[in-house]
Amino acid sequence: MKKILLPYLLFLFTLTGLAQSRPRFPDGRTTVACQECLAALESRPKEVLYGVSIADDDVYFTISNKEWLGRLIKEDDDAILVDLVAKDQYACGKPAPGINGYAKGIFLDPVYRPALMAKIVDMGEGIVSIPVGKVPSQLKGKDLEGNLAILHKGQVCMYTFFTDIPRTQWDILPMGLYVDSVVNYMSYPGGDASQTPLLYTKELQFTLTFEKGKAALDQAHLQPLYDSLKLKDYNIQRIDIRAFSSVEGSAAFNTIIQHQRARSVVMALQKFLRAGVDTHLSYGEDWVEFRRDIASSGFKDLSGLTDDEIRSRLAGKGLEEKLEPVLKDHRKAVVTLWLAPAGKYGELRHTDLVTRFNEAVAKKNIPVAIALQRDLFIQVAAGKEPDTYLDRLEIPKEKTYDVLLNAREVYNLLLNRYDGKVAIQNLNDILRLSPDNGKVKYNICALSLQLWRVDTGFVQPAVLLKDIRDLSGMPSSLVRRMLINYHIVLSEVDMARYNYAGKDSSLAYIKNNYQDIHLKDEDLLALAKYLCFYQQCEWSENLLRPRITSIAVNEDLLFYYVNLKLTGLGTTMDELTRQVINNAIAIDPKRFCRYFNAVGKGGVTFQLLDFAELKSLYCNTCNINSRQ
Repeated sequence: MKKILLPYLLFLFTLTGLAQSRPRFPDGRTTVACQECLAALESRPKEVLYGVSIADDDVYFTISNKEWLGRLIKEDDDAILVDLVAKDQYACGKPAPGINGYAKGIFLDPVYRPALMAKIVDMGEGIVSIPVGKVPSQLKGKDLEGNLAILHKGQVCMYTFFTDIPRTQWDILPMGLYVDSVVNYMSYPGGDASQTPLLYTKELQFTLTFEKGKAALDQAHLQPLYDSLKLKDYNIQRIDIRAFSSVEGSAAFNTIIQHQRARSVVMALQKFLRAGVDTHLSYGEDWVEFRRDIASSGFKDLSGLTDDEIRSRLAGKGLEEKLEPVLKDHRKAVVTLWLAPAGKYGELRHTDLVTRFNEAVAKKNIPVAIALQRDLFIQVAAGKEPDTYLDRLEIPKEKTYDVLLNAREVYNLLLNRYDGKVAIQNLNDILRLSPDNGKVKYNICALSLQLWRVDTGFVQPAVLLKDIRDLSGMPSSLVRRMLINYHIVLSEVDMARYNYAGKDSSLAYIKNNYQDIHLKDEDLLALAKYLCFYQQCEWSENLLRPRITSIAVNEDLLFYYVNLKLTGLGTTMDELTRQVINNAIAIDPKRFCRYFNAVGKGGVTFQLLDFAELKSLYCNTCNINSRQ
């Protein structure tokens, strides 16, 4: 399915600001003259989005529904008016433009309805874009954002700036593909689409604790962990280590001990790590759990203090000792492992694997054949052997061998040897041999959902829904997850057809049923992006909120939640938002600071710096040296 997206998600803010250029039009937002215009804006469906973008020196107004452009700009004397605001107006050390006027930067000339309609560029799927002016010479080369005003009867009836939420990266929930168990897959960070994905069948997370001021791990405590993980039966495919110190002591010492603790974990797992295993390390002081824990303790009076004020208090006599029962639980490392089964015949070369596989098939020794086929796939996926060796595995097209035929299709697909349509055709051939094979049916449904997203004519929705519901014998959690995905794709199809009622029906189904499936952080993030994509950002916040105070939270999930909170931020910040932002800064301050880039350049909006608390945080965290 071809998708054309607006550059940003629109949120409206009522602004009253100090003009940098004297506006030529009076502010009529509270007058009778603007009532008709305001009523049209109020009746705008939430699916209709609009925004201002800047490309090179050209300024554009874009709206997702051409019909609604005519409703917003009805009369010939109605106009679009863009106010260009520069980031250098928010430089640290000088006052921000403020939130007490409707003009903050430099206005372009208004573009009235006749000129707007004459300049329309059709972007497809109902989206139109209109050039509305050029960047003035005095603003060229600066980081800019365009605020929007609508003129009606010679007065400004609406003035807003825009905030950005990523709208192009949501996806359906991972479903994996069935071999003898579900094989999950994800892209390597920074990898390209042609790269063989990271494959795993199990994901584990555990916590290791440390003594105060120490980075060494107790080996006696590690051995039961090794045994319980049964690492000898698995290969570690990827490892993520987040090492923490408690909050007392100097920031410089804490940084050192965090890095040492991460290295200790890597060394403890070294004997299980193969060369080239993707390893991600991150570090921080555990302010999130500290603030959470003191809120329900006898030290809740500390909650209103800044991090530096708390650190100063802890340096005094007595308080650190009293808080030790709280602090001791914050010296730890959170470790996540992605595992895949280790090869059972790892000592055999590919030629021997092929020979023994064909012998096992001839003897109808299916369990041995399954293990040999998996081992050869592992070697090919690791780049040790060419993928053509998989073609040397001789599998009769008979029901007896359906599990091997199914595995061959999955392995070929995961190795990018052919696309999903070819795999579905081959899987349907297997299903004719073995009509009751639930794993083959599951794989057909999973691949059909993926292909439906890019080709709306590929499936008949009612037939696919029936096939999913008829997946008897499969774990109910997998079927429920697949039904969620069905409605995710269906809502996208309905949205493209302007069937807003159908889209809302699918949204309601998802909201009412996602609690019934186990969602990992990656699943929660995908679902949150989907909900916000369809203007249910409050649902996204509610979905993510139970996870964001955990120190083990996925980094991308945490930062997406920060993005949501910054986008909907009012004039004040609640304590939970402060905790989450502090956690984000501790994990990756540069990533947090990018939120204050211009819209369209990776930022939420630099105009958030109109809010004093955020500007103070930004100047202390992001621009200590440059003060820009």
